[in-house]
Amino acid sequence: LVGAVVSAIAPPPPPKNSKPALEAQALIAGGFHHAGVWSLDEDGALTMSGKAPGRPGLYAFVTGGRAVYMGLTLRRLDVRLELYRPGRSKQPANVRLREKLSEELRRGASVEIYTVSPLDSVWSGWPVNTAAGLEAAMLRRFDLPWNRKG
Repeated sequence: LVGAVVSAIAPPPPPKNSKPALEAQALIAGGFHHAGVWSLDEDGALTMSGKAPGRPGLYAFVTGGRAVYMGLTLRRLDVRLELYRPGRSKQPANVRLREKLSEELRRGASVEIYTVSPLDSVWSGWPVNTAAGLEAAMLRRFDLPWNRKG
């Protein structure tokens, strides 16, 4: 009986695969820069304030102070982010994220954009894409609910 009372009062253990949230402050401390904010125009189309860098790298969407999505582009970040705007790309991932962004904005949330462009490296003479490795590590380590992999 005592065990039953204790288990009813004690919080359940966290799931074995639970990951911590990735806070915006951790992104900033890790070298990410605030690049802009998503919004909806009068017609309900996505627009972005600010300017993303014209080089490859990682981008994160942050709402409520927490990163909800992280993406990698081997193209220019400004070009990649433009593809989320309606009519710019019909790729399933872009359409899915466009809907997530629009839903958040319609419910009154703010969605900020953070970017980073780490320099590539070399390991044993082989070229290493640092941004790709960083994305893989972030997806393994943190709960990014809009990402499907990780």
